Amino acid sequence: MKKIIYFIPLFILLMISSCISEFNASLPESDENILVVEGNIHSDSIISFYFSKSFSLEEDYLPGGYNDVEVKLHVVGDNGYRSEQATYVGNGEHLIYIPPLEESVAYGIEFQYEGDTYQSTLIKPVRTPEIDSISFSQAGAGKEVFITASTHTTRDEAAFFMWSFIEDWEYSARYPTSVFYDFVQGRYVDYGDFIKYYCWKKSKNQSIVVGSTEKLNENRLINKNLYSQDAQNERFSILYSTRVVQQGISKGAYEYYLDLIKSNEGMGGLFTPLPSGIEGNISCNSASKKVIGYIDVSMNVTHCQRFISANEILRKPIANYCSEIESEEIAKRMNEWGLSVEELIISGTHPYFPEWGQPALFWTGIECLDCTRKGGTKNKPSFWPNAHE
Repeated sequence: MKKIIYFIPLFILLMISSCISEFNASLPESDENILVVEGNIHSDSIISFYFSKSFSLEEDYLPGGYNDVEVKLHVVGDNGYRSEQATYVGNGEHLIYIPPLEESVAYGIEFQYEGDTYQSTLIKPVRTPEIDSISFSQAGAGKEVFITASTHTTRDEAAFFMWSFIEDWEYSARYPTSVFYDFVQGRYVDYGDFIKYYCWKKSKNQSIVVGSTEKLNENRLINKNLYSQDAQNERFSILYSTRVVQQGISKGAYEYYLDLIKSNEGMGGLFTPLPSGIEGNISCNSASKKVIGYIDVSMNVTHCQRFISANEILRKPIANYCSEIESEEIAKRMNEWGLSVEELIISGTHPYFPEWGQPALFWTGIECLDCTRKGGTKNKPSFWPNAHE
């Protein structure tokens, strides 16, 4: 008996990661190399479908070729519609254009792989309502920040949803300076106002979030919890943005993802261990061939963005871990250790000049002067509302 991990890419919704989560279940060795399919049909869109194989948890790393899977894929409808064949672009990814869908027609995918034919259950498209609002809350100062969504539908029957989100945030270096040592010129140079003071980071969610109005008195979700962040997180140091994508899904898809989440005790994400009993809605003409995945169909997705400024979060000031070494102490160390200015700066310590032409106040870690050293970039999002550069 081996532990098997079922690799669920969720590339459309989730961010690429290199982490494999442990799943404490011993499964038959025969459950290795099960075909895994991921992707959803969206009206009038270019869609990616991903194919991969399950593999043993005894693997320390992603095994080579786990996603080296090429199929002949078409989108089909119960009205006789059959799309052009999808284009394989490598690493299990297949691109296909899906034209505007008809609400009265049920759609799915059909593909051929290693001589067998697979097909997903045909499903009529689900229309996604608008997101009413995105909110946040805290239970008290320093407590977690919870991001929530509210939505409703006028349909008589219960509604089912899946959410994904993209986070962007602005942060800064500790000290503002435009004076840095230029190794090419061999001298200090003024690069302009606060050239590396403001930076931005981006993150895509790595979790599966679903919700339903099935057990509610009306088809309305109010402040559905999507995710949370630590109040002391760098995200809330200046300005934070969350862009939530909402997708209406079928009841079958909701139950599939809910089972997946429960089976992993909330560890749903890119590398999702999945017990063999959760197989989804794809079948093979050969009854002995297993396949995992759920192909859903939607007419549209909806979006909503929310900005949160630092002064809206109840927390202590974000800790400053920047050391300040007096210039006299630096000169002493350089003399004792026989270091040049270039060598000291290469080691990660840099003088802080408040303005060009003034002497250095002190020396500190380069990450305290250059925000890009903390993993961010100077690529300011086009939608960012403030004038920082």
